[in-house]
Amino acid sequence: MTDKRKNDKDGQPSVKQTQEIRERRDPRNSLVYSVRQAIIERTVRVGCLAGLAMAVILGCLLLAILVKDNIGGWLDEPMDNFLSFFGFDRDGKSEEVDIKLIVLEIHKMSLLQTARAEVVVTEKRVYNGTSPDSTLVMESTGDITAGIDVSLITVDNVQADDEGLITVQLPALQVECNIRDTKVESDCTEIPFVQDCDGPIEEMRSAAEFNSLRQMSEKIERREVMTDDGRELLAEGYKNAEVALYNLLNSLGHNRVQFDYDDSTFDISENCKPNE
Repeated sequence: MTDKRKNDKDGQPSVKQTQEIRERRDPRNSLVYSVRQAIIERTVRVGCLAGLAMAVILGCLLLAILVKDNIGGWLDEPMDNFLSFFGFDRDGKSEEVDIKLIVLEIHKMSLLQTARAEVVVTEKRVYNGTSPDSTLVMESTGDITAGIDVSLITVDNVQADDEGLITVQLPALQVECNIRDTKVESDCTEIPFVQDCDGPIEEMRSAAEFNSLRQMSEKIERREVMTDDGRELLAEGYKNAEVALYNLLNSLGHNRVQFDYDDSTFDISENCKPNE
């Protein structure tokens, strides 16, 4: 019986054997070829998707540029403008500012005493008594403080623009005086029924306090009061008020703050004016 796997009579492979040999030798039927083909197809798909995404982004950028009136201005901050075109704000600024909350927090600070200066007034007088060479030396030490009454700030004094800038209009600086101590030194000799020293000394003490307040008031008007570190009291008062209020607003989330005031105006308290 003839074996079908043998060659034909002429010694050549049969048609079926030839087909099997071709299929085995065909590289497309190998595992390596299959893996390589899968990689190529996936790469092509990824490349097509990336190209499509890039085309969409470039198209959106082109559209955003075309709808802008000023192309040059748009290109100054292309990323911010691109995000805002789709309704996103990279800075995340609040559209509304609660002015009432700001004023309420400011009022909690009460009176801001922002600057202080010590004033010493010395005066020497000759006592016209039985001993004409007797002298009285008067020295008064007092404080001058400058501050802002923040309770005077209302919602009308605080404004916020669309960019989140807070503007606070400050009231006039208030200046107060306080006589802490008055010393009177005298070499007056007490002589019973002849020379009384206690009465004139008390009179001179009152006169010393009067003169101290008068000199304090004049120094304030001339803006000659200096703080302990040599700075002009009123200017330092406004400056320190700005710092204190800025720190408060910054703690509330507002880092763009400016202040509006007239540093040439101030109110002198009645306790700085001597009683005539």
